[in-house]
Amino acid sequence: MKIPRPILRFGGFAIQKLIRSWYGSLESQVLVRSPDSWPSYPEFRSPVIFLMWHEYVVTGVWIGRYWQAAVLLSQHRDAELLTIACELNGFQPIRGSSTRGGVRAIRELLRMDPGMSIGITPDGPTGPRRKLAPGCIFLASKLGIPLVMIGVGFDRPWRYHRAWDRSAIPRPFSRCRLIISERLDIPERLSAVGLEQYRLYVEHQLTELSDQAEGWAISNEHMESAISFQPSPQYFSRRRLRLLLRKDDRANPPAIEFTDDSRLQRVG
Repeated sequence: MKIPRPILRFGGFAIQKLIRSWYGSLESQVLVRSPDSWPSYPEFRSPVIFLMWHEYVVTGVWIGRYWQAAVLLSQHRDAELLTIACELNGFQPIRGSSTRGGVRAIRELLRMDPGMSIGITPDGPTGPRRKLAPGCIFLASKLGIPLVMIGVGFDRPWRYHRAWDRSAIPRPFSRCRLIISERLDIPERLSAVGLEQYRLYVEHQLTELSDQAEGWAISNEHMESAISFQPSPQYFSRRRLRLLLRKDDRANPPAIEFTDDSRLQRVG
């Protein structure tokens, strides 16, 4: 049964509000290794490619109100709710396949808005868990955009063990900790050997940051230079919701058909 688009869009709005309320109850702190890698600092320089493991994808939707970034989303209808939640949080969704290309689409997006960053879950959408696919390395090398890794940790979160990524759900009013890496520049024209070396390095660094953030959340250790964190600004408005509910298929941006083989990963 095909669900009417207005119902899907209202469902996406409800999910966005639920995420905001749920995550808004958390006691959240962020540790930024370099001010030029996080949008809350005036030293931040865009664009960058933000990386986060897929198990924290909902957290990415929440903190994305800082990013003002583009995200890749599946063309399947089951990603529609996440697409609406991302739009309400200020993301620029890109609908397309994760297995064929992506460089051309991102280049076109950056040409339209050269200040737009990109959010990617490099082990999604189907895993294996915490196994970094080379697409983000290839993309950073091809476009000359640095990588910024985000480690996320909760204080003993619930986990959905039947999901391939063991999705983490924070307990209400618990602790959330984020650790933001320094910018990592990827050289141009990487060989296959160089691509694999950087892939392994980024995979290790992202896993280590996530483990450190989780340990920090559990221990509640005082971290010098850590700051309290609540995303802003708020992108939702009644007018924005009305516009979203009125959209039809003709008003949606066209799906992007890729032609090369960059293996760029998607969110959702």
